[in-house]
Amino acid sequence: MPQVLTMAAQIVCPHAGKGVTNPLPNPARPSVNGFDMLLEGDPGVLTCPFLPPCAGYLLKSMHLNASTANGVQVMLVTDFVQSFTGFPLTLTETHNVYDDTTPVPLPATGPAPQPPPELTTEQKPQALVVPPTFPFSLSGFGASGQPAALSFAYTFEDDYPEQWMLWQVGPGVNRELTNGVPPAGPQPVVVPTGGVWSARAGSVSLTIPGPYAATLTPGIHSFVLTAVNKRGLFGMADAKVTVTP
Repeated sequence: MPQVLTMAAQIVCPHAGKGVTNPLPNPARPSVNGFDMLLEGDPGVLTCPFLPPCAGYLLKSMHLNASTANGVQVMLVTDFVQSFTGFPLTLTETHNVYDDTTPVPLPATGPAPQPPPELTTEQKPQALVVPPTFPFSLSGFGASGQPAALSFAYTFEDDYPEQWMLWQVGPGVNRELTNGVPPAGPQPVVVPTGGVWSARAGSVSLTIPGPYAATLTPGIHSFVLTAVNKRGLFGMADAKVTVTP
């Protein structure tokens, strides 16, 4: 059973930026230990030092519970939440109020059905990328044309797979690559595309052509893959390209 999410929660991005949620008006909003529960649609801001910064988030429920306030879904600590730049956020609570409701109506008689095992798991997906970093010199590429391409291999696994997503975030760039990008000149190539994760183990390859890397602004560029299971827990693999003049 996951905890409900409240204003006392610690919401943190991968760059140690801390979140502050600004709840929308809702007279039926319940509270825990004097802290308002958070609801779907509540916005927040992040004190993130990364470029571009994670900036903020909008809470979105996975609708795995039935608790609502004026018809608005109560958030769970296991609901998957992303920053505006696509990075997954870690949600942590310390209270002991849990939500064991289910969107499926309980039977009028007889014992309540047991929740499916994928909703009782506390294990996060594992995600890995090889290599984790890749240096790229603009002047070196201009002189030699090498490397012709930067290649990354992502692998991830979980007993209850749901979906994966891939984002490119760096100075002057913030876009999702999950479904690929139009081939307007040299562009990153993602295989496969679509974010479908059905088998226990998944893999994705990312190829960044040298001519495309040569268009990037100097700085650290993240190509971050997030694998999410059916409970909403996630694993993250961040491939960093360090672009130098």
